[in-house]
Amino acid sequence: MGTKDTLKGLRLGVIIGVLLSSRATSVGAFSSQSSTSNCFTSRYRFRTLNLTPLHLPSDTGEANESQDAGEHVEKIPSPSTKENPEWLTELKETSPFFQFLNDKKDRKLPPMLVEDYNVLLYDVFLLVNLSVSISFWVVHRMDFQYISSALSEGSLLSIIWIVAGLYNGAFLYSAVDGHYNTGDERAGPSAARMLGFQTFINTASLRVLVALLTAFVEHRQVGFVPGEDLMPLEVVGGLLLMSMWRMLHSSYTPRF
Repeated sequence: MGTKDTLKGLRLGVIIGVLLSSRATSVGAFSSQSSTSNCFTSRYRFRTLNLTPLHLPSDTGEANESQDAGEHVEKIPSPSTKENPEWLTELKETSPFFQFLNDKKDRKLPPMLVEDYNVLLYDVFLLVNLSVSISFWVVHRMDFQYISSALSEGSLLSIIWIVAGLYNGAFLYSAVDGHYNTGDERAGPSAARMLGFQTFINTASLRVLVALLTAFVEHRQVGFVPGEDLMPLEVVGGLLLMSMWRMLHSSYTPRF
């Protein structure tokens, strides 16, 4: 009986030892597997964080720079608040047509006076010569029977030029500098040329209105009367002639 009990005790001990060793092995394998998975998980998380970095200002300097950049963006003007071009601003300041759009207190219209009669007479001579030259050399090809109608057209154009010149102050002494002060950087031949250009634009507009009113009263078409057939070339030639003449006159006029 003693031997049998001893064998049973040994067998029970071996079974318990085998069970404990298998338990330890499974626990060790599980722990190693969990550590490997944790390491992989930590690496995966690290790589994920590297793929999606979050930038935070490291110090107050970067925060101030970002704040300054935000303020700079806010100060950028919108397209609707852009300033007008320089040439448009100057045209609004110098053209009497735009001055009528302002209030009466803000209008800057030149006086309707004739101070420089020599310039006025030479303007009339140039305009009459322009009409006669267009009729004789271009339109009617050296036909003398149209000289009288060309003189009449030149006289009408000169009258309209005088009216537009009084409106723009083209016969004042200040017209040689475009109504700017002599020391102003904008004064000079270029300003005088622009004044002559604006004056003849008004002249051409009034001439077209006169032709339309005359044709309406006489119940006819525009351009079928001797003199009116010269209008297209008069507009083009007059713009070049009067603007260049005023610029040349300004460049050779002494300032005192």
